[in-house]
Amino acid sequence: MAHGRDVATEPVDVGAGREVAQVQGGPRPALDPVPHGALRTEGEHDEIGEGRRLDRVLQRLAGKPLGTVEDAAPQRSGVARRHAEQAYRSIQPAVPGRQVRAYTRRPVPARRRDQKSRIRREAARLFAKHGYAGTGVEQISRAVGLGRGALYHHIGSKDRLLFDIITLPVLDAVEQGERLVAEPLDAEQKLRRLSRLVMLTIAARLPEWTVFFRDIGALRQPLRGEALAARDAFERIWAGVIDQGVAEGVFRKLDPIAVKGMLGMHNYAHVWIRPRGRLTPEQIADAFCDVLLAGIRAPAADNRDEAAQPPTAMTGPLA
Repeated sequence: MAHGRDVATEPVDVGAGREVAQVQGGPRPALDPVPHGALRTEGEHDEIGEGRRLDRVLQRLAGKPLGTVEDAAPQRSGVARRHAEQAYRSIQPAVPGRQVRAYTRRPVPARRRDQKSRIRREAARLFAKHGYAGTGVEQISRAVGLGRGALYHHIGSKDRLLFDIITLPVLDAVEQGERLVAEPLDAEQKLRRLSRLVMLTIAARLPEWTVFFRDIGALRQPLRGEALAARDAFERIWAGVIDQGVAEGVFRKLDPIAVKGMLGMHNYAHVWIRPRGRLTPEQIADAFCDVLLAGIRAPAADNRDEAAQPPTAMTGPLA
């Protein structure tokens, strides 16, 4: 791997609580970037409801209809399952035939949402810097200025805090990816935009993604299985785009392991990406896609691309 200013030879220090800004660089490519505001804030994650979003991912993976708490409940932790079942029973329609959403929840006060988001941010920074096992609850308590009792009131447990830090960025990427692949674009355009989505989310939430890739193994079951299910859902989105390209005749048929390689190429960026490097996240993604597409295009597609290129002037003697 060539090392430029956008590549660090050692893991990036994500401490000091600094914000991760887009790296600076030259002119952006012509491809439309992910729309401004598409990356949700922490507060918006709370309003959506973490339990609802994770259930929907799990139900899609299982091929079950959305909105059925009974199907998803066995895969969730006991407290979360009981909460979901109570919420489901409490909103059953009083009038036969009335359609309601399968989940509702009372609005969470803005101050409490902000507090939980602040705790997650500070904990992610500490976990990324010291590791999950190397960070004590007392360190988190001091960082957020709360006593242990107040801290546990917001996080439930250290394991649950790790789960939230790990899964919320992945679920956000899943939702954005699903909206992207539903657009009327060809497979190559979708692949490029998925690549940009990954690089933008890693750059924007570097501590959380660092914790995801390094500490997901520290989660206990059943939370680990739920976090892995969210990861698998995003992988299936990429696999679907590759399948679309094969159906369109522009990609050759690949072994499923190739998708893991494509994602690994992007995911390792959490180790070396620099906030103020030579290339923007979008430019890094485009460079990755140039390499990927050159390797997966079907021969007929390559011939069409060559035919579309103007003839190149030759200089010097012929070989």
